[in-house]
Amino acid sequence: GKIKISISFPILKSEEIFTCLFQVNLNFSEKNIKFPITENLKPVFDYFISYFTGKKIDQVCQIEVIALDRLSNPELHEESFNTLIYFRLLQKMAKLSGPENFSLRDYFDPISKRIKLIVSALINFGKFKEEICFYTKIFDHYTFRINIKGNYSEINTKIFRKKTQKLTWFFKACFIYLLHYH
Repeated sequence: GKIKISISFPILKSEEIFTCLFQVNLNFSEKNIKFPITENLKPVFDYFISYFTGKKIDQVCQIEVIALDRLSNPELHEESFNTLIYFRLLQKMAKLSGPENFSLRDYFDPISKRIKLIVSALINFGKFKEEICFYTKIFDHYTFRINIKGNYSEINTKIFRKKTQKLTWFFKACFIYLLHYH
C-alpha cells in the first residue's frame, strides 16, 4: 500500500505561493504550478538554496578541481557532477523543510501537487528562518543585558523565557546544518 506522509506545515494556496515568490522578485505563475517544468522551477530552487546557505548558487554547486582531476576525462563529468551536487542539496533542503522523499522525478519530471507541496515547504521554512533570526537577536539582546547588569528583574526573566522558548535545539541544529552545508 501507499505510505502516508505527515505534513507538519501548511500547504499554501497558489495565490499565497505567487505572492511570496513575487515578494522576492521571482516571476512564478499559476501555469508554473499547474504545468511545472524544470526550467521554471530552477530559479525558485536556486533562490532558496542561496537564501538558506547565504551563498550564490554557482558557489554552492561548484565542484572542486581536485576531484575532477582524478578522472580520466574530467571535462565529460563536470556538468553531471554539478547537477548531482545541485540535486543532493535540493534533496537535503527539501528534507529539512518538510518533504523527506524529494526525488529526481520532482526535479526532472515535476508533478503539480508535489511542486505545490515542495514550494510551500520551502516558503514556510524560509519564514521559520526569519523567525529564528528574530528570536536569536532577542536572545542575544537579553543575554547582553543580563551580562551588563549582572542581574535582571522578574519581568525580564518572563520576557526572556517567552521570546526564546521557540528556539528548540532540534530546529537550531537543522537550521545551522543547512546554513553551513557544503
